[in-house]
Parts: sequence; C-alpha cells; structure tokens
Amino acid sequence: MDKVERKVGLGTFSPLILILSIILSFSFGNNIVIGDLILDSIGLKAWSDGHTGIHYTLFYTLLMVVLAYYVGDKYEEHLWARAGKNSSIFILALLTLVIILGLVY
Repeated sequence: MDKVERKVGLGTFSPLILILSIILSFSFGNNIVIGDLILDSIGLKAWSDGHTGIHYTLFYTLLMVVLAYYVGDKYEEHLWARAGKNSSIFILALLTLVIILGLVY
C-alpha cells in the first residue's frame, strides 16, 4: 500500500477553526463564556438584550463550525482537512441539537 503524502494547505486550518469555535463556546466559573468576553472586547454583542435574550455566541460558533466544514471539504487533500471536516459534522449536529432544544425550552 502506498503512503500518500498530504501537503499543508488551507485545509489544514479546518481543525484549527473547529477548535477555536469550541473554545468560543466553552464556559467556566460563573457561567462566563469565553466567546462572550472575546465578542465584548471586539465590540460585538454576545446577547440580544444585554445579558439575556438570544445568545449570539452560539450562532457565531455555529458559523465557524460551518466554515471549518467548508474548508475541510473544499481542500480535503490537505493535511488534517478530512479530520476537521468529519469532526465539524459531529459538532454541527450537537450544536443544532442544542439550538433546537434551547428554542423549545
């Protein structure tokens, strides 16, 4: 069996984008979400009504997961791109479930 050498390229960023999106949605301590702090520091709103309402950070995270999937799919021949794409599918399913359950609650 021939070993295929994969090149580093744009697809290599797919898992990195995915990891960054997971970090954005990670909370610690008193339910402080890291993404909220980052969004506030760059001037974007994390919540629709101050600290209540619709939590925009979840949607920013969802957008980044979709971006990670797209990059992994488009540049699948690059190193780690397939892992980023497949992991994005899993995280996308989980986030979609969280959004649906969150809207129902």
